[in-house]
Amino acid sequence: MRFGMVAFLFFSGWDFVAALSEWGIFFRLGIPGIFMIAFEEWCLELSTFIAGTIGDAVLGAQGIVFQIQSFIYMVPLGICTAVNVRVGQGLGAFDPQRAKHTYVTALFSVIGIVFTTAVPVVLMRHRIPYLFTSDKEVIDEAVKIFPMLLVFQFCEGLGGVSEAVLLACGRQFLGAITIFIGYYCVGLPLGFFLTFNLKFGIIGMWMGLATGFFLTDCVYTFFAFKTDWKEQSRRALNNVRQYSEGLPNGYKEEGISVCETRDFLLFVIELGGWRTCVGNFVILEYFLSIGFIPR
Repeated sequence: MRFGMVAFLFFSGWDFVAALSEWGIFFRLGIPGIFMIAFEEWCLELSTFIAGTIGDAVLGAQGIVFQIQSFIYMVPLGICTAVNVRVGQGLGAFDPQRAKHTYVTALFSVIGIVFTTAVPVVLMRHRIPYLFTSDKEVIDEAVKIFPMLLVFQFCEGLGGVSEAVLLACGRQFLGAITIFIGYYCVGLPLGFFLTFNLKFGIIGMWMGLATGFFLTDCVYTFFAFKTDWKEQSRRALNNVRQYSEGLPNGYKEEGISVCETRDFLLFVIELGGWRTCVGNFVILEYFLSIGFIPR
């Protein structure tokens, strides 16, 4: 009942004019964001096509390793998603210190998470393939590839956390360009060279992609460390002002401050270091009534 009440309070009715307006910001962030994901996935899928040109056993091994990599990748992906949200919340609440603290904490935490998820897989590389096949040739090829998962997991973890900062700051275009250069101008060409020219086999493709991933992650981390957190908070404020009228220059250090915008009342709430925004007076009263916000 309480959940339904909150959902009802947040729904303010249909406004088709508003729904069809100001799509520019969605396309400006969304299209580069699509390519950030697509460039990475296409690159990995290309490696599977290449494995198919080498032989059936290599293709089978590639399928096994790719499935395991996709499974353990879910852990750093979840961490990176949380960092994206938390950094975005910090910047949106005009709290740059909280955003920076989130990034630094995640950067150190993800190292342990990466080794926790990848090292057991590498140590069990002689056993895991038997879950998929009993073909000795396929198993032998998979065993050769499995150690590369440690490198990939390391890149996905550390690089993903820094990538999340770029996403939270609305720098998707920079991320898409970085991925394209790292994967398609460095990783894939190097992988082709190692695989076919130096006869490394499919492990050469993984080595090439790992090199591209690593260079991409270095660029991500460089830009994340160079982030001017106060400036990004000001940019978040300017983005709000762009679509609002009468937004005040500041807000109270404690308690609840109210400002009139074009469509609604915006309440900035700060309670013991926790800060958020509430966009409706009825919602604010509801939070007060259930004790979520002390009177």
